Amino acid sequence: MTERTLPLTVEDESATRQSPPAQDPSTGLPRAAVIGVALSAVVALLLLAFVWPAVRTAPRNVPLAVAGPSAAVQQVSAALAKAQPGAFQVVPVADAAAARAAILDRDVLGALVLGQKGVTVLTAPGASAAVASLITEVGRAVGTQLATAQGAVVPAVSTTEVVVAAGSGDPYGAGFPSLVLPLVIASLLTGIVAAFVVSGVAARLVTLLVSSVLAGCWASLIAGTWLGVVAGSWAVVGVAALGVLSVSAAIVGAHTLIGRIGVAVVVPVILLVGNPLSAAASAPQMLPDGWSALGQALPPGATVQALRSVAFFDGTGAGWPVAVLAIWAAAGLVLVLVGLARRPSRVKRS
Repeated sequence: MTERTLPLTVEDESATRQSPPAQDPSTGLPRAAVIGVALSAVVALLLLAFVWPAVRTAPRNVPLAVAGPSAAVQQVSAALAKAQPGAFQVVPVADAAAARAAILDRDVLGALVLGQKGVTVLTAPGASAAVASLITEVGRAVGTQLATAQGAVVPAVSTTEVVVAAGSGDPYGAGFPSLVLPLVIASLLTGIVAAFVVSGVAARLVTLLVSSVLAGCWASLIAGTWLGVVAGSWAVVGVAALGVLSVSAAIVGAHTLIGRIGVAVVVPVILLVGNPLSAAASAPQMLPDGWSALGQALPPGATVQALRSVAFFDGTGAGWPVAVLAIWAAAGLVLVLVGLARRPSRVKRS
């Protein structure tokens, strides 16, 4: 006996094909209000991150060598402490040669040499153009005060000598701060692309290494050889490449370990904290108290100090900032491997 099937009625067929109810695409008003508050908070954070360090920039324990007769050195030290308490850390030295050596060793950022014919101001725009300008003004003020003081040992400012110059194409040091932001942006872009576009751990590592090395080469070629902002060299290539790798590897490592949340944490820290606290336009001693150490512990600040060391001081003082960059880069690469070991399926899907 054959089984008979009854045809579906129009109503039954339409019922089986009925689509789910359409969702309202509009965002609820409470949620929209929360999003608006969050966006305004981002604006506040940006203003705080970039404007606050700028308006609070001032000398804080800037190491300043002073050479001359003991009485005159004490007089200058007392005058500086009275005029700007806590602004300068006076380092007495024997003579002008010792002052120059202290600048070259990066123990001080400038010097005043008190002599019978006047005050000679020794500056290092290569270390910081802003601090060099500040020390020049201080030297003029010191010379004037000593000239008018009763029993002054030195009459007035006589000369200003540049001990460590800025780049040959950037005599006033204005171009050096502009070198840092492109490197930060390049490192962020490299990390984000490697995390979200490139698949596979080996491919991501190749992307990071190739992009970082070539970024370092471009930095040395354009900012160094062509524009003269720094002295183009393989040391500059290495520092710039390590600076880019330190950030990009941290982004990829955080993404491999905890996904998009990791990227959402690392990127704002580097862009909104590390970049304004890098002291590229001034010096760590010019930043607000406590924040200078944080800035130097982040890749942008470490890159700035390492570049200054290798470009203008033959590598003197590069040890710690290079170590900071290496730690960030190594930590990012380790996170990639740890994330692979813990969640291999995530690496394949990402």
